[in-house]
Amino acid sequence: MFENIRKLNGHKSSHQSNRRGKSKKNEGKITSYDIRLLRKDKHDCKFCGLEFETGQKLGGHAVYCKSRPDISTIQEKTREKNRKINARPDVRDKISRSNQEFLERNPHMIPYVRNNSSKKSFPEEIFESLLIENKIEGWFYNYRVGRYIFDFAFPDLKLDVEIDGSLHLTDKGILHDKKRDEYSTSLGWKVLRISAADVKNKNLHYDILNRLSNHLKGL
Repeated sequence: MFENIRKLNGHKSSHQSNRRGKSKKNEGKITSYDIRLLRKDKHDCKFCGLEFETGQKLGGHAVYCKSRPDISTIQEKTREKNRKINARPDVRDKISRSNQEFLERNPHMIPYVRNNSSKKSFPEEIFESLLIENKIEGWFYNYRVGRYIFDFAFPDLKLDVEIDGSLHLTDKGILHDKKRDEYSTSLGWKVLRISAADVKNKNLHYDILNRLSNHLKGL
């Protein structure tokens, strides 16, 4: 039983043997529609054959694929562009400010956020256990402030506790932390940095908790 003749006719058409896509002569054949679907899900680099999940990732790879026949030309153009930028501090500073403003507006595009999972490191798990076992409250893990993510943040006190691994001891890491801390303090935050190696040492847990306690008290 159908409400009107249009629905009835639509139902009848579904039983027709020569309906589009159901005729016997098309059985087993790959149609142009099927090919489009296959191409949509397939993202192979035409230079090296690597597969990617999305066309966007493929595009980013293909530009600098080492198997490209013109890769040397592309690399030289990139180096020349960088030389021009480095030769002009005003241009370099302008690009830096532009990048920072972009990340402020689009925090999901921050390299760390895109390239790292939210899974806690082993030292962070130990530190979190210390907070819980000692009933220290008011903190949040992976707390975002502007373009940065704080390891353990106490928003009410504006205290950022960072658990620093070995990468923070490199020249690049030290420079990055300096810029980051300057940004945090400009917003009224205080930063407490604790070595991951110290966190993994049970003998130093008492000292770590004392340091944290003093910062929480504003000492």
